[in-house]
Amino acid sequence: MKKIFYIILLSCVCFFASAAETAHAEASARFAEAMRLRAESGESSEVSDSLFTQAADLFESSAREDWRFWFEAGNARWWAGDGAGAVIAYRRYLARDPFNPRVWHNLSRARTLAGTIPPSGERFLGWPWHLWLASLAALLLGSAALLFAFFLFFRKRPLLRSSVAAGIFALAAALSCAGSVLLSRPQAVILTETQGRRGDSAVYAPLPAEPLKRGQEVRILGSRDTWSRVVVGTVECWVPTASLEAIH
Repeated sequence: MKKIFYIILLSCVCFFASAAETAHAEASARFAEAMRLRAESGESSEVSDSLFTQAADLFESSAREDWRFWFEAGNARWWAGDGAGAVIAYRRYLARDPFNPRVWHNLSRARTLAGTIPPSGERFLGWPWHLWLASLAALLLGSAALLFAFFLFFRKRPLLRSSVAAGIFALAAALSCAGSVLLSRPQAVILTETQGRRGDSAVYAPLPAEPLKRGQEVRILGSRDTWSRVVVGTVECWVPTASLEAIH
């Protein structure tokens, strides 16, 4: 019986893996065809946009088996002119790999297309603070290693002291980076345009005055019944929990 169970289990795994690979291959083919049409015409068209959207749908289907395809899904959404969809896809990717600068760069472009604002703490050149801290830690660690190599060659004590100091600062930057990731508030994306409120009910006054756009990134501060308290940029408001997708 155990052998039969393992055979059935292996068959199911192979079937789903094959389905994901087929969907990804079809998505890649449609994306390539859309890019060819866009390059030939020099502008967007209904046909190319439709192909980009189809490719994005297929990439998203594949991404449920392999999260790395969220990046390709975001690219396809962006080329289709769907900035909000691109923001959502890139955020899903970054939830699993928050240190990829290429995805952060594309996310910044998607925000511009969608007309949304970045969360507080992600306004400096479109990178979050933990990515800057990780880059600083890597730079300092490399400097410490280089200074130590010079010390071994020249045998100068100041080089050793400088190497140790750079290593200590690198450790501090790395710990700050880890702290900023671990202590950050849960993130979410608005899935459908919704109006923020001053309280946890539709009877409260709007805040902010304009509805929150689809694709707007928020940080979740808390929840009560069917409402969630979020911060948008520097504004705190309440929105229906059903209008959010928490990014894990």
